[in-house]
Amino acid sequence: MSYKGPRGETAANFSCRAEHFALTLIGGSGYVIHQLHRELGVAGKLIPLPEPSPSVTVTTDMLHVTSITLGRPRLAVVNGVELSEGQSLEVKTGDRTAILRLTNIEDGVVTFKLGGQTFSAKMYASVPKRLH
Repeated sequence: MSYKGPRGETAANFSCRAEHFALTLIGGSGYVIHQLHRELGVAGKLIPLPEPSPSVTVTTDMLHVTSITLGRPRLAVVNGVELSEGQSLEVKTGDRTAILRLTNIEDGVVTFKLGGQTFSAKMYASVPKRLH
């Protein structure tokens, strides 16, 4: 008994139709993608893009490093948040928020990156209060 497809065609004929459909779909998608790129390019020229927002100002005074451990993984507590290298820290600057990426933890120093800027914050030395 030989295979008969949904319309009574042979297996070879059915396979050929399926292959033709796949090639048509792939070839047609190239045209659709090309048209979308062309239309988006035109739209980008017609609709003015918003001006870049003013940059957020971050200083090392905003970064309070209270603890550093140099084990595996290296950890630091900055502004009360425990972080490891590669993680991000949100810093509020007035009505805006900057997201800094922790790039390096060394003995006494934590380095962050914000865009093209690099910040190195030193660990605060805590001085115990005297008991009277």
